[in-house]
Amino acid sequence: MAEQADIAVHSYKDLPTAIRKGLVVGAVLKREFPEDCLVSAERIKTIEELPKGAKVGTSSLRRIIQLKRLREDLECLPIRGNVNTRLRKLEKGEFDAIVLARAGLERLGLGDKMSIVFNPTQFLPAPAQGALAVEIRADDIETKQVISKLDDKYTRIETTAERLVFSALECGCHAPAGAFARVRNSNITISAFYCEPDGKNFAQNTFTSAAGDYEIVARTLAVKISPAKRA
Repeated sequence: MAEQADIAVHSYKDLPTAIRKGLVVGAVLKREFPEDCLVSAERIKTIEELPKGAKVGTSSLRRIIQLKRLREDLECLPIRGNVNTRLRKLEKGEFDAIVLARAGLERLGLGDKMSIVFNPTQFLPAPAQGALAVEIRADDIETKQVISKLDDKYTRIETTAERLVFSALECGCHAPAGAFARVRNSNITISAFYCEPDGKNFAQNTFTSAAGDYEIVARTLAVKISPAKRA
């Protein structure tokens, strides 16, 4: 390890579920916006208002699967580039709408661009979507003590539970799967779905338990929605 930096800040959803040996997540900052959102060329209030066969830009299998379950006629097309690049493609008429993480738009001050914010308990986000993680060296005790002050207890539990579902499913962040956890009144509710890339064998479930049991709940939920376990 080169030790050229003491900390690295990541969009937590982009970190592999298996952290590199010698590194740890020293803090998970409070998450405000876990949701996906839809930005449309014409302002709409519901996805039903998109024209028939509308072209929707997204390269995420997770989003495509869920969009198709809402509107089978939608034509989901790949889109690349940063947020501003994607918005320009929408403005040029390449798409009728695009799907983005709400957090990305909010952090860029572009929240007014959103037409629809999906309910994360129904349109499931990627694990840890919307959260920022601070990664440090595992043996750097001094930095760990300083960074720990930024850690949000409930966000850490929620995002850890979501990532545990994916870890138990043995799938990566590009899999046709989603997970969302929320801690309320000492309880945790975890929702997740998993299916094949073509949308077949879709399974979704939700479990609620004491927040302290989040590891058991996450792994049990993964078993319930795993195609291998259901076969």
